[in-house]
Amino acid sequence: MTEILSALLLPPGVAIWLLLAGMVTHHWRRWTGRWLLVIAMLIMVLSSSEAVGHRALASLQTSPPLAGWPAGEEPVAMVVLGGGIRSRAPAYHGEDVPSPLTLERLRYAALLAKAHPVDVLLSGGRKREAASPEAVLMNQVMVEDYGVPVRWLESESTSTEDNARLAAELLRKAGIHKIVLVTHAWHMPRAKMLFERQKLDVVPAPVGFVPESPMARPRWLAYLPSARGLALTALALREKWAYWWQSGQSDDRRGVDESVAQASDRSSASAN
Repeated sequence: MTEILSALLLPPGVAIWLLLAGMVTHHWRRWTGRWLLVIAMLIMVLSSSEAVGHRALASLQTSPPLAGWPAGEEPVAMVVLGGGIRSRAPAYHGEDVPSPLTLERLRYAALLAKAHPVDVLLSGGRKREAASPEAVLMNQVMVEDYGVPVRWLESESTSTEDNARLAAELLRKAGIHKIVLVTHAWHMPRAKMLFERQKLDVVPAPVGFVPESPMARPRWLAYLPSARGLALTALALREKWAYWWQSGQSDDRRGVDESVAQASDRSSASAN
């Protein structure tokens, strides 16, 4: 359902539907059809601008880079969110491998883990086209390539909301309520919100910051339509829409999550 809504409401889908509507409407309502065509063209031109895409993504980067490791005696875990996979990659003999987004997060997480020994949780479920869950592929990179041990693998999630809920269940069982969260800077606002909804104290550790304006020379080239510009704008709008949708969830849903968290805490206390 989410994919259908994204195709209808986000570029380039929304522009295509407006274009078709304008062409059909033009036959009996000429001015209405023309305005729909103009709006569709404006959406395509603006959303395909790399300058617009950079600014849209940069507006989501509200958490600064991690300035220092959290101090105190409270146990801390590091949670690393998956960012996708490349299935059946030819260069790796047809095996599934983490995507460049995931690798960027893992590299930064490994750097932090070596500087500050910490229990690591990798979160990412099975993609439809993949043979192995994303967390398993991430674990191979962390252990084999970076030599960083991993304590937990959360391999059932299919969304950021699942990442937060399932990871929180594992952490609460270990008595951990404070985490260092590693994901991309533009993804951090939504991820942080969802993890905090699970009653976790979140220290953002964003990576992969996008500059507000591209480094194109001359600068005017960044305002020309391009496939990269369209991809950046679509990503930013999808992330903004997802944040708005999930931040507007009902208080009843939040109450259910809080009740589950409290029940889990009581069970962990009884077991200990």
